[in-house]
Amino acid sequence: MSGKGFDGGVSMMTAQRKQKEEQTQIAVGKTFSLWASHKLSSKGIKVNDIFQDFKDGTALIYLFEILSGKRLEETLNQKYHQKPDKEIQKIENVSLALQFLQKTMNINPNINPKDVVDGNPKIVLAMIWRVVITEMIPPEDSSVETTASQRNKQAKSNLLGWVKMQLEGYSNVNPPTDFETSFSDGKIFSSLIHKFNPNLIDLNQLSSDPVVCLENAFNIAEKHLGIPKMVDASVMATTPVDEKIVMTYLAEYPLVWIKREETRTRVSDIPEPVSLPAELRAPLPLADLSAEEERLIREEFMRKNPLPALQPRVQHSNSSKAAASVRPVVSPSSSGPSELELQIQNEMRSLSEMMKKSAEENARRKNENDQIYGEIQRRQAQNAMELERQQQQAQSVQQQESNRIYYEMTQLQAAIQALQLENYKMQQELLRRKGDLLGTIKITVTCAKGLKQKAVYGGSEIGIDAFATIRLDKQLFKTKTEKKTFDPYWDETFTLYVSNTLKSKLIEVTVWDDHLVTKPGFRGQTAIGLETIQKGQTLTHTYTLLGDKEKNANKVYGTVTLTLKREECKQSLWNSHSHS
Repeated sequence: MSGKGFDGGVSMMTAQRKQKEEQTQIAVGKTFSLWASHKLSSKGIKVNDIFQDFKDGTALIYLFEILSGKRLEETLNQKYHQKPDKEIQKIENVSLALQFLQKTMNINPNINPKDVVDGNPKIVLAMIWRVVITEMIPPEDSSVETTASQRNKQAKSNLLGWVKMQLEGYSNVNPPTDFETSFSDGKIFSSLIHKFNPNLIDLNQLSSDPVVCLENAFNIAEKHLGIPKMVDASVMATTPVDEKIVMTYLAEYPLVWIKREETRTRVSDIPEPVSLPAELRAPLPLADLSAEEERLIREEFMRKNPLPALQPRVQHSNSSKAAASVRPVVSPSSSGPSELELQIQNEMRSLSEMMKKSAEENARRKNENDQIYGEIQRRQAQNAMELERQQQQAQSVQQQESNRIYYEMTQLQAAIQALQLENYKMQQELLRRKGDLLGTIKITVTCAKGLKQKAVYGGSEIGIDAFATIRLDKQLFKTKTEKKTFDPYWDETFTLYVSNTLKSKLIEVTVWDDHLVTKPGFRGQTAIGLETIQKGQTLTHTYTLLGDKEKNANKVYGTVTLTLKREECKQSLWNSHSHS
């Protein structure tokens, strides 16, 4: 039995390296797919396989629009194909997406759009990785033209530096030195979660099993930090891990920190409610106040806002009590309000203006909330309609599939009936000719030894291109050809049919030298009589290859090893039917 030949052009080491690269591509592709789904979740788009789902360019455009915060059609002043069904439309979409990426995010992957449409794994992974590391590089640095190696080095340095800064004071974990091994036990991710919110995880209760520890950290991060699980814990725990997988997932943690700080800033920017006296909560013009109300307002204002720089006018009295007391007074004057009155009026106007702006801001925010709530309701209704449409489409597809299966089963049943009819006809023919077929002989041509070469080329024997033929009466079979050898190994089995109508009772096995331009050269023959093979016997023997019948009848050309097994026809077949 011949096996497959070894391809010397590909070594075992090369094959193993290629298999490792393919496994890495699959793992990185899965992480990138989950990353893209996370980014596209606001549009309700799920990416199962970036090699397939980015082929038509639409999901790629949506992804770049979300990352850049801009619209492609507004930026490039061009429209893309919403539902591309032709290859040229898909190529145009991907080309527009790459132009948009370069213009909005200063990223030039320098790739052929056709490679993305064809789903080239190496090209697609390189493109997405170029986008992923952009989030790890400050905007002022991403605008500088750098090589891929420089970008990767800077992204690694920035991300490792951020992690080390967050882990200061955590003695339970070693600072990371790389991405291939430092994150495999789950302690760093657990510590980062603890730094974000100590109530989420107990560092003293971490499992010693890396897979369990990682799975726990991933679940907490997904539930409380909003970071989706982009990698299996078993993959992260198996070192060395591809750094693209670790960096892509880890880069989501700084983004959570940034969002929290932005939220705190927005909250701190909201003006606190102004605490006003009861008299000022509904401000009125001074002309509408009574003298008593004006006096109470002035006294309350002066009590809370003393004015040391204001020089009071003093009334002199002959009495010692009046001379000893000095207090500010407001002299009635027909020339206009005093400086204190003007200051009170200005303060009241400022307070009134502040309250007016606060009311306007509250109204604006209420309007924004109403718009957001309306948009949520609109999208919910749209999603419900889309879900109903998909369900109807699925039911239609399922019905079509059921119809197709029913049709194929009908066709298959018809084919089975036709085969049964043909089998019946063959059985009838066999019954009619039951006296002809006696049995079979299975002959295995194993090998030949010591074959001779007729001609010598270049002064040395190079071997022959050997094949064998097996003949019984009119039945003729041929083995494969073994190149340049004196000891060919075939190991092929053939079935010869024995009947009482055979004119020759000899099995002839002949070895030949195959030539390209002339007829094959004779290299010996042996003949086995049918009477030498007993019924039910298996015979293995090495036969001498002699000359043909006409000449060199006694010349020895070598030997050939054969295995012959004679089997009789089953009597039950003939006895189970009566046929005249």
